[in-house]
Amino acid sequence: MVYLKVKKSEDDLFLFEAKHDQLMEEVIRECALVHNQRVRLKELIHHVKDLVQYGPMRPPEKQGLEDDMSSLQIEDVTDEDLTSKGKEVAVTDPSARRVGVRKY
Repeated sequence: MVYLKVKKSEDDLFLFEAKHDQLMEEVIRECALVHNQRVRLKELIHHVKDLVQYGPMRPPEKQGLEDDMSSLQIEDVTDEDLTSKGKEVAVTDPSARRVGVRKY
C-alpha cells in the first residue's frame, strides 16, 4: 500500500490509499474523482447552509433585484417570538438571490 497526501491548502487535504502495483493513470483518475467529490460536497454544504439561513431561491428573473419586503406579508418579530414554532422572519440575503424568509 502507498499513501498519497493530497493537499490543496492547509485546511483542504486528504490521504489517498493506492496499491503499489497500480498504474499511475488509474491512481491519478481515482484521486481526481475523490477530490472532485469533496469539492462538490463542500459546495452542497455551503448551499444548504444558505438555504437554512436565507430561504429558497428567487425565480431567475427576480434574482439580484431588491423587492418590497411588505409584499411578503411578514410581521415584525421580537426575540421572544423566535421561540414559537411557525413564525416567519425576514432575513436580508446579501447576494439578493434568495427570498430572505426563514421559518421557525
